[in-house]
Amino acid sequence: MASTEVYRYVFELGISPKHKGFHYICEVLDSINNCAPSLFDIEVAFTAVSLKFGIGRHSMERNMRYAVQFAWNTQESSLQALISEAARKGLRISPNGSTMGGMPGLAGSAGAYRILNRGRPPSLAEFICSAAWGLPDWIEQCGRMQRDRRELRML
Repeated sequence: MASTEVYRYVFELGISPKHKGFHYICEVLDSINNCAPSLFDIEVAFTAVSLKFGIGRHSMERNMRYAVQFAWNTQESSLQALISEAARKGLRISPNGSTMGGMPGLAGSAGAYRILNRGRPPSLAEFICSAAWGLPDWIEQCGRMQRDRRELRML
């Protein structure tokens, strides 16, 4: 089961838990967040999650794509901001969605392409890489906010 932080992060991106894809996305991001960056591979994560839920891989991917597209069309703010920031920072993913390098989404191969904010919903690979890229900063920010609240209560 994915961690609470991952569930909150995906929810804040505008993905609704009423969609099956929400839970699959949370599991994929949690598995990516818990692995070494050099071992990050979307294909492996997708396969592991589809086996865990006992669902076909294509069906799982379709559910995730639908959840992302629904969030994009109804509540663009957080998701749009994430994709815009990833594009601005030059986040790169390899054409097959697997990435290698120091951080998820930062592929060192010549075949990598930039995530471009073209005003359309991101592909599933673009979304997963962007979300995995933004997750550690979000968790750190939440930790700082919780520490600040505790300090204020002590005053």
